[in-house]
Amino acid sequence: MIKIPLKKPLRTESFMFFLAGLFFAGIISTALQGTFQNYLNDIFGIGAQARGALEFPRELPGLLITFIISSILFIGEINILSISVVIAGFGLLGLGFFSHTYETMIIFMMIWSLGTHLHMTIIEPVALTYAHKGNRGFVLGRMNSVRSIGIIAGTFFIWLFMGKLHVQYRTLYLGAFITSIIGGISYALQKRKTIKAPVLKFKFIFRKKYTRFYVLAALFGVRKQLFLVFGPWLLIKMYHREAADLALLLFIAAVIGVFFKPYLGTLIDRFGERKILMADAVLIIILSSVYAVSPLIFSPSIALPVLSACFITDELLFSLRTARTTYISKNLKKESDLTPTLAMGISIEHVISMTAPLGAGFLWAQYGYYWVFIIAAFVAVFSGITASGIKEHGRLSEQHRSPEGKN
Repeated sequence: MIKIPLKKPLRTESFMFFLAGLFFAGIISTALQGTFQNYLNDIFGIGAQARGALEFPRELPGLLITFIISSILFIGEINILSISVVIAGFGLLGLGFFSHTYETMIIFMMIWSLGTHLHMTIIEPVALTYAHKGNRGFVLGRMNSVRSIGIIAGTFFIWLFMGKLHVQYRTLYLGAFITSIIGGISYALQKRKTIKAPVLKFKFIFRKKYTRFYVLAALFGVRKQLFLVFGPWLLIKMYHREAADLALLLFIAAVIGVFFKPYLGTLIDRFGERKILMADAVLIIILSSVYAVSPLIFSPSIALPVLSACFITDELLFSLRTARTTYISKNLKKESDLTPTLAMGISIEHVISMTAPLGAGFLWAQYGYYWVFIIAAFVAVFSGITASGIKEHGRLSEQHRSPEGKN
């Protein structure tokens, strides 16, 4: 077991409120992630090509996140974090009660997406204020672990209400909206004296020094969308999985993640971002290959559990995106660059993730599903090559030589 010295703020009341907010945010995220594919299939009956096209408006707030953050960062990162979950919850409320047409559904989907991308951008910089140089990966791993507990709760509610009680989507989304208000209050209760002062002036940052980080973000955008959209779509369209079935897979991934994700964080601290991101690329190549060939070579009784295992594994691997955050946090020209640089990375990521599903949906419809995952494998190859050029910093063991809590 790798032991990592923890800084005292990890034990403060403020950090507990941070984790509580993260728990509720995990529930809200699962309310849509675990049901949206089925929601689109059941309510609007769209096909693979239309599903791919829908990613453009869904990811548009992610593309614009740099500009959105620049206009509101003056209110402070804690306030943005608190507001973001409420915005996401309101989007879910609209999907449940006010999306009577395809066009209104898109509007509320984009509102949910705005809240989600605000949260995605701000959560890691806030989490890192509770860390020091030697345990950044661990703190982000702990963050992902608590989020997994929220996902467990969220998937339980989906299983109970939709799988057993057969309630409508609107009832589930109403519950998620109420949960978002509780999550926003939890984030707001963090005591600012234990948080580093927020950056009050945002600068549009695109530094040459951060080029590798931007490239990794772009490649992750392709990888994320191809798996996030077409992994579950394969299970729904070819194997007729329902919302409760996908919720069960998310539940299994979350249970494993409670214990596994903190360990992934310690591996980042122990072995460095270069090795971890290269290993992630290799695993994605394997997963892509299995996704592509399983329906072709296995009977449904075998292919379904194999693909379900791929879905669970990929959910766990998504947490390795924190390796990019720890990498850039160690290579900043100045500390105030962190939040705007992460925002820029997410915007670049979404330039790609908005367009990739369009082409992938076309390939699925015209030439077969497997081309989507063949492309994902090639993207993983380029990700591994890019990650191989990362220059390593001091190992965790070296950082432990300094007194606990020192930067």
